[in-house]
Amino acid sequence: MTLRFNNYSMLTGEKYGDYYYDWCVFVDEDASVINSIASVEYTLHHTFPNPVRVIEDKSSGFALYSAGWGFFEIKIRVIYEDGSTSLTSYQLQLDEDNWPKKPAPQVFDDNETKLVYQALFHPKYRWRGADTVTRKTELPADKVLHILDKLENEDLVRKASWLSIEGKELWAPTAVVGVAPRIDES
Repeated sequence: MTLRFNNYSMLTGEKYGDYYYDWCVFVDEDASVINSIASVEYTLHHTFPNPVRVIEDKSSGFALYSAGWGFFEIKIRVIYEDGSTSLTSYQLQLDEDNWPKKPAPQVFDDNETKLVYQALFHPKYRWRGADTVTRKTELPADKVLHILDKLENEDLVRKASWLSIEGKELWAPTAVVGVAPRIDES
């Protein structure tokens, strides 16, 4: 079976004279195909730290998130639930901004949700720690996490697939960083 892969990308700025992009690559198939897969092993360009990465998250279509400055071919090994494997590759495309975004809501369920959502926006930083949101909103930490989880389920925020330098979870509004790929359950 030949699988269809896709990627989202977004220009994030310039570093060391090169334009840098956030990107993710994922299996672009319906739920029946996704559910037949156990994991996807992506082999990135050898200049990436830990270039071999295994993703087991079916809900995102086995999305791999990363960042970089250039186009390259990603080698892919798909491991199916029945133990069989297949090999393929995907040419990463970097576009200025083809990452789908969900606009900020005009109305919120309650004022606490509005405060948490608005605390994620900052002119300099795209990603914010839950502790920062807790400080800005003066809400209890467990309440902030509960609201962030609820907003994530509504595709209004996305949790980063990496941790901060301090080892903490990072969050951002999908109006800024884009939505996570999701499999179509229909």
